Amino acid sequence: MPTRSKFRPERGLLFKVVYKDKEFKEKMAKALIKNRVEPYPDELFTSWLARNATINYLQTPTFVNCYFPEYKNGLLSRDADVYVDKEIAANFARRMLLKTEDVFQTSLRGYAGYLDETVSPNNRNNLISPVKIRGRYPRLKGLRYCPECLKEKEYFRKEWRLSFYTVCPEHGGFLVDSCPDCGEPVFLTKRKQDIESFNCWNCGFVYKEAESEKLHEDSDGVRYLSKAVNILRKGYFTFDDTWHYSIFYFRILKHMARLIYLLGYRNWHVLEKEAELHGIRLKPSSKVKGGTPEEILTPKEAFAVFTASISILGSPENLERFIVSNDISYPVLKRDLKYIPFWYERTIWKFKKQPHYVTIEEVKNACLWMRKNGIEPSYSSLSKLLGILLEKRKRPEFYFFYS
Repeated sequence: MPTRSKFRPERGLLFKVVYKDKEFKEKMAKALIKNRVEPYPDELFTSWLARNATINYLQTPTFVNCYFPEYKNGLLSRDADVYVDKEIAANFARRMLLKTEDVFQTSLRGYAGYLDETVSPNNRNNLISPVKIRGRYPRLKGLRYCPECLKEKEYFRKEWRLSFYTVCPEHGGFLVDSCPDCGEPVFLTKRKQDIESFNCWNCGFVYKEAESEKLHEDSDGVRYLSKAVNILRKGYFTFDDTWHYSIFYFRILKHMARLIYLLGYRNWHVLEKEAELHGIRLKPSSKVKGGTPEEILTPKEAFAVFTASISILGSPENLERFIVSNDISYPVLKRDLKYIPFWYERTIWKFKKQPHYVTIEEVKNACLWMRKNGIEPSYSSLSKLLGILLEKRKRPEFYFFYS
């Protein structure tokens, strides 16, 4: 095969004569696919699917339409990495002589119970970067990659779709989220060049030939990232010497990122250090447009924000220092949280400011002082004197003392 021609094998003689034959297409839809590759343990579904299409000299959509017509114009018109469930995985596994679990582990739904309670194709998923497929092309830069990893083994890792996974722990470089030549989002189910290497669907740039910016030698980003990844893989974490499920950790991790980036609580030494080392300038919170951290953070912004967030959740002392240094109120600490984990509530409850409960004795003495100084007692004058709003409908017992 030529090395730099357009990748359109479906326009060839074999496709025109054989693939368009109705009887032959029906046989292909039922046949076992013996010319296939097995998925790597940490491989992404679309990466594995694209590699199988390539060794059969087909574009990925053509491979699916020919061998799996039941998913024609459906599987690849959405985020397939999230859409694939156990039923779809079992179908691919049966036809390709593989184990269902080996195929299902390529789906991002495998993070259910670890990253969040569920991973759904119909909703925004916690800390999974969206790609927003429109017309079979991505609209968001939700998939990142490490060029050095691709040079060693050319497949895309599942963890590269995680919002907080912004650097490569092995090679110490920032992940790339777009084509270096044309700037289009990374996409795996279409390619322009007829070569086995993953290449840009728009300009044909080979992804593994990209260069990534290295982290500063004094950066703690890899250490903090490794901590979060270990929590995800184990399914639990320890906070204040107590074990908790990992899903509650990642809910609060996203909440910390939201406090830092969207609400502007940025007084934290780790954030300042990483931003200075790598020349990262976060947008002022007033200029940040609406959206979730998964959608609007650039890779370098996400690196600084999530590194700081992971360090904040390292201990109760760190969390308390972050709250005090930014003077964050209790309502803000709970904002937009549908469920508040016990370990988080136990740490932040001390910052809840309880209003003073005015006693009858205080009102009695206040009324005596006001009359002595020629002031007519009333709910309004008592509220001004005591500095607390008093209402007759809520505290009718006070009416007796000045009536």
